[in-house]
Amino acid sequence: DLLERLSNLAGVVAVKESTGDELKAMATTERLVGRVRVFNRFVYRRGLAVLREIGGDGSIDGGGLGAPFAVSFYEAVWRGDWNAARAAADAYSTLSAGLVTASYAGRFGSPTAQLKAAMRILGQPGGWVREPLLEICDTERLGALAELLTRSGLVDALAAGAPGPDGAPKGAA
Repeated sequence: DLLERLSNLAGVVAVKESTGDELKAMATTERLVGRVRVFNRFVYRRGLAVLREIGGDGSIDGGGLGAPFAVSFYEAVWRGDWNAARAAADAYSTLSAGLVTASYAGRFGSPTAQLKAAMRILGQPGGWVREPLLEICDTERLGALAELLTRSGLVDALAAGAPGPDGAPKGAA
């Protein structure tokens, strides 16, 4: 397999497995852990099981909205706090599943339009999509997107601030 051949090259220290095929991704992780750093789709409950039993090093993810959950997830993993890791994975999964289908298509519009709309809803500078993409203008879709951001816990996580090294929000006593 290509990632295995690449991992044998001098100077290659890490690989990212980004297939949508979960079984293939986990098999690749199993083969390469210990030889190179392996980045995979770990921020969900099965991924946590793989990290605990097989290993892995992290994620490279295009879903930047879920970063507060991913950071909390990995900090909990590194502390060995499996309950906190599961909670972060569940929040991340709720957000991800609400934004994209199994084929990675956006649920409210194109993934780029969703990201920019969500950033505006959250009060973050996100700008606007460029042609040929279309903005999400439908108020029902925007309302559903706002509801997802709240239901997933993202609004509360951002209001609390980024987690500190102990996993607690900044400023928490």
